[in-house]
Amino acid sequence: LVSGYPACCTASKKAVKSNDAEGDNQAAQASHDISKQDSLNEATGDKEKAVEAAKDGKKKEVNEIKEAAAADEQVIGAEDVLEIMVWRNEMLSRPRIVVRPDGKISLPLVGDIHTAGLTAKQVKEDIEKRLKEYEELPNVTVIVAEINSYYIYILGEIAHPGRYQLKSNISVLQAVSLGGGFTNWASPNSMVVLRRNGEKEEKIKVRYKKIISGSRPEDNIVLKPGDTIIIP
Repeated sequence: LVSGYPACCTASKKAVKSNDAEGDNQAAQASHDISKQDSLNEATGDKEKAVEAAKDGKKKEVNEIKEAAAADEQVIGAEDVLEIMVWRNEMLSRPRIVVRPDGKISLPLVGDIHTAGLTAKQVKEDIEKRLKEYEELPNVTVIVAEINSYYIYILGEIAHPGRYQLKSNISVLQAVSLGGGFTNWASPNSMVVLRRNGEKEEKIKVRYKKIISGSRPEDNIVLKPGDTIIIP
């Protein structure tokens, strides 16, 4: 007998306490495992979000590069105003010269120069090449001072159809906004851009909803002078 109780009762109580302690340990371990799994799931979720954010950042970077490249490829057209400076040669320099309707300009010594359809860099290189007959290392700078040849047409189910004169690069979505948006009867997913390439006309499909959803951002192309947007 221990404190008035039989030994069997004391042993039974000890067994119950032992079982209770073991149960508490198991519960604590289970709680720890759940917490650990939650932390792991949270970390995995954060990693997936980070990967998605990196992808979005990459897409944005690619689009910015494309936009910058498009700006560098801005071509000269009729009625554009150029500033041409020849280093140490005021006679050949022209602070303001307008591209004629035939797409050409005229300079002393070099004569007529075709500029329409070329970039400022290409015109610079052409002038320097021609001046090498008169100077050893000609240094020419060509600047497009005014853009008057950049215009587009927006036709069909648009609030304000017509011709739009532009001063800088513009995308399809920006052009739609410029035209006042779609009418109630428009089919934005059937939009096309007609672009003249020499003697041929190219038809470019534009999927408006896919641009908005982000699945095809490349459809939001930068428009070129003379492009026509048709919205059925």
